[in-house]
Amino acid sequence: SSAKIASSDSRKSEAVKKMLASFLSKEKYKELTDFEAERWRFENGRVHILPEFFPEAKFKNVKFLKTGLMIAELKELRFGFKALPAHGFSLCLKKEDFLSSENFAQDAPELRSYFAGETPSLPLNLLSAAPYIGICVDSFPVGFVKNEGNFVKNIYPPGWRSDRL
Repeated sequence: SSAKIASSDSRKSEAVKKMLASFLSKEKYKELTDFEAERWRFENGRVHILPEFFPEAKFKNVKFLKTGLMIAELKELRFGFKALPAHGFSLCLKKEDFLSSENFAQDAPELRSYFAGETPSLPLNLLSAAPYIGICVDSFPVGFVKNEGNFVKNIYPPGWRSDRL
């Protein structure tokens, strides 16, 4: 049974690594994946990275609301898993960490439509790059859009959307 759990975690971590490699710079990918497997926690379809010096042994009987940084949500497929980047993870990155990103000025109308949940217009050269494109305001990341080939899909969390900007 423990071998089956280890195999499942291995498939999950491979899905997460594939997702991270698809839109992060090589330096950031190496930084996030170059540590012990014990720092990755898979719970309820979510993937968290634990802090470097998390004394988990001391807290075995303590329940946590949130442990570490959620980097992805896992969707179980028929033959494996698919990882989707967590929105909060994008807020912890820098513009340089994305393979592909678009930077907007604070008062750009495209930004207003992005925060309202509409699809922002992006330059065509970005649409052939990475599967997830970072959206930045004055070089600070505020989220992702999903690249669908010839158009992008806004994946800004519905509960955070606002058209009152």
